Amino acid sequence: ATSETDLIVRRLDGAAGRSSLLGSFAAGFPGQVRRVRNAAWSPDGTTLAFDWDRQAGTSAVQDIWLVAFDPVTGAFRGAPRQVTADGEIPLGGGLYVDAVSPAWTPDGRRIAYGLLTYSNAAQGITQLQVRVVPATASKAKGETILDRAVAIPNSYSDLFTIDVSRF
Repeated sequence: ATSETDLIVRRLDGAAGRSSLLGSFAAGFPGQVRRVRNAAWSPDGTTLAFDWDRQAGTSAVQDIWLVAFDPVTGAFRGAPRQVTADGEIPLGGGLYVDAVSPAWTPDGRRIAYGLLTYSNAAQGITQLQVRVVPATASKAKGETILDRAVAIPNSYSDLFTIDVSRF
C-alpha cells in the first residue's frame, strides 16, 4: 500500500488554484512511502525546503530537498533537488538516520537541519546533530555544528525545530 503526505500551496489572495508537490512530481520519485514534511520557505519566498521520507529499495530514506516556486503563478518550477544525503548512510545494528526539519539562514545561502539517529533497541532517538549545508549543495553531507547524545521517544521526533537566528 502507498502512504502519502503531500504539500499543498494555496494562494492567499483568494484566487483559484493550488499546487501539489507530489501531484506535480510523484511519478519521477516512485516509492511505497512518500511523506513531505517540515517545509520552510527561503527568505525571498522562491524556494521551498522540506524533508522527504521515501522508500528506497528495502529501507526508508529521509533527506532534505528543495523545489523552486513561482510566487506570481503559485506553481512549483522544475523538479525537486536533493540537498542532503545523510539519510542514505547505512549504520547497521538496528540504527537508522533521518535528516529533518530544514531551516534557512536569514541570508538564504545555507540550510540548517537536524540529523536524528534512531535505535530500534532503545525505541527512540539516541543522537541529535544539527548540520548546515549550502543551499546550492547536491546530495551532500552537512557540516556538524552541534552533536549530542539524547534519549527521545519516537513519538516526539516530529516536534524537532531549529532556530537559525544565530548562524
